[in-house]
Parts: sequence; C-alpha cells; structure tokens
Amino acid sequence: MLKALFVLQAVQVPIYLVTIFELTYLIHKRRSVHFLGMYFDEGRLGRRVKGVFSTPFKSFLARNFIRILSTVLFATGIIVNFDILPRTDTVGDLAGKSGWWNVFREEGFAENVMISLIPTAILVMCSFVLSTALWRYGTSTSMIVHSSFLNPWFAPFFGTLALTVGQFFTAKWFAVTSNSGLLVYTITLILLMRQIDRDIVSFAEFTDFLHQVAKKGNEITVHNLIQASNKSNQGSTSNLKVSAQGTSLPDLSEEDDEAIV
Repeated sequence: MLKALFVLQAVQVPIYLVTIFELTYLIHKRRSVHFLGMYFDEGRLGRRVKGVFSTPFKSFLARNFIRILSTVLFATGIIVNFDILPRTDTVGDLAGKSGWWNVFREEGFAENVMISLIPTAILVMCSFVLSTALWRYGTSTSMIVHSSFLNPWFAPFFGTLALTVGQFFTAKWFAVTSNSGLLVYTITLILLMRQIDRDIVSFAEFTDFLHQVAKKGNEITVHNLIQASNKSNQGSTSNLKVSAQGTSLPDLSEEDDEAIV
C-alpha cells in the first residue's frame, strides 16, 4: 500500500504538467492565437513558413518535449520515493519531506532534498509561463470580455504562486504547506477547465451565428433576388398562356340573335 502511494506521488507532477500544457495549447489552437512561436492561423503564416520553422513542426516539438519531460519527472519521483540512488547510504530522512529551506540551511541533506524538489520546481517554472499565456489570452482575446485584468483566467497564476510558496517551508510545516499548495493548484486547474469550456461554447455559438447570417445574406443578395424574380415572372407568364388557351368566347344561339333583333 505504501509503495502504491509512492507511485501516485511520483505521478502527480507529470499529470499536472501535461494537463496545464494541453489546456493552454487547446484554447490557443482553437482560437488561432499566437502561442510560443506557433501561428495557428494558417492563412497568415502557415502557408508561407515551411520546414523546422513551420507551426506544425513547432507544435510537434512542444508537445513531445512536454511528454518527454513528464516521463523524466516521473522517473525522478520514483527514484526519490523508492531510494533508488547510487549512494543509498547518504539518503537523508528529509528527502521528499522538506522544502527549499533545508537546501540552503542544512548542508548534510541539501543534495537529496534538492533532487526531491526538482520535479515540482520544473512544474512551477512551466506553470508560470503557461499561466501567464492563459492570463494574457483571457484579458485580450477570450470570447467573454472582462472589464479588468483581474479576471477568472488569473486563477492558474494564483495556483502556481500557492504551489511555489508551499515548497519553501521546513520539515515541520512542509507536509501541510506542500499539500495545501497542490490543493489550491488543483482547484485553479478545475476553474480553468470550466472557463475554457465556457469560452469554447461561446465561440461555437458565435460561429453558428455567423454561418446563419452568411446563409441569410446569400438568400437576399441582388443576384438571387433577380433570379427569383425571373422565375416568378416566367411562372406568371406561363399561367397566363394556359388560362388564355383554356378560355374561349361564348357562341351566340339563334334565340339570342332574335332577342337582339
């Protein structure tokens, strides 16, 4: 049971990293917004730039880099939690149980504590970049317009700050602060998913509205009106011809002639 918990603890950082990257990538690609050197609007730069500088190649590199990095972080977590180190006799009890405070204050455990903190530190650095991109998107590009830069898209940045602060305490408070930081970070990611869902729904509704407007515009264009008028004129002319052929003057009988005389 304890080993299973160690495995889950090693998995959580890679999952967080992949999740926030995929969410950031999804919303920028869905709206064709510039993201980390990638231009998803193929009409502007995608057709002109080819090779290693093209958007598809950059997208391939970015997504696979995050996946490889997540795998490395998972392996680091396994090594720390299961004490799989070349020098197992020097593994301290504070590895995975203390924050950066012991790295700077206690030389005896600095190396092992640092190794245990590296996965979360890399997650924090990547999250700062991605959450800043999300915050910029929500402030200037999102479908739902906000009156201030302090909007719901700020949540991942706040969660990253909480995660960062939780990694700096000593062994006495590290369990509480680190788990609290992860909890706040998880809540902010859930809020981000909700916000992205609202933005995608609004974008779909707006796109459908534009399609309906374009369809109605095509129906009422001058060319279509002329064609419809010609068809109606042809129909009315043919009806008049048919009615004229089917109608004849009445014949006057002999009794009518005598009455006229």
